[in-house]
Amino acid sequence: MSTTPRPWSVVRTEQVADYRIFRIERISATRNPGDAPASFVRVHSPDWVNIIAVSPQRHIALVQQYRHGTQSLTWEIPGGMIDAGEQPLSAGVRELAEETGIAAPLWVRLGSVDVNPAFMSNRCHTFLAWDATVTSDTRFDEHEELLLRWIPWDQTVQMLRDGSLNHGVVVAAFAFWAAHFNGFRMPDPSEVRALLVDGPTATGR
Repeated sequence: MSTTPRPWSVVRTEQVADYRIFRIERISATRNPGDAPASFVRVHSPDWVNIIAVSPQRHIALVQQYRHGTQSLTWEIPGGMIDAGEQPLSAGVRELAEETGIAAPLWVRLGSVDVNPAFMSNRCHTFLAWDATVTSDTRFDEHEELLLRWIPWDQTVQMLRDGSLNHGVVVAAFAFWAAHFNGFRMPDPSEVRALLVDGPTATGR
C-alpha cells in the first residue's frame, strides 16, 4: 500500500469562463486506471504579491478598502496581482507605490503560499519593505479606492488577535514575519539587513 496519496490523472481540461482576473477550467480526472472520470473545477489567476511596509517609526502601513466578496470594508496590507512577465519583487515595488505612494530602500522576501490549492493555481508572494515612507501620489486602478493608515506595531498585532485584520493571505504574511523574527516582535535593523534581497527596489538599488 502506498504511503502517500496518489496524484490523479487528467483526462481532459476545458475552459469554462474567462473573467480577466481569473479563468475557470473544468477538469476530468481519474484516480485509478479504468475508473470513470470525475469532474473538478480549477481557477487560474495571476500570482499575487503582498507587502508589509514598515516606517522609520516602526509603524505598519495598512489600507482599508471595500471588498465585493464579503461586501464589507477590510483592513489589509498593500498588494495586488503580478503582471505577465513581471518578477514578484518588481511587482511589490510597483503595487506599494500605486496603492499608497510609499517607497522603501530595503526589501526582504518573507515567503510565498499557495492561495488555495484545493481549486486555485496561483501563489501569493510576501515582502517586507523596511524604512518605508510616502514619496509620491497614489495611482489607483479605475475602480480602486484605498485609505492608508500607519498603525503602531502593538496595535497591528492586536488587530490580528481580535480578527479585525483577517484577510487570509495577510494573516499568512504575518505568519512569515513571526517565522523569520522569532515571534510577533519588531526586529532590529541588523536582522532585516541580514535578509535583504537582490534586485530592483523603490530606490533603484
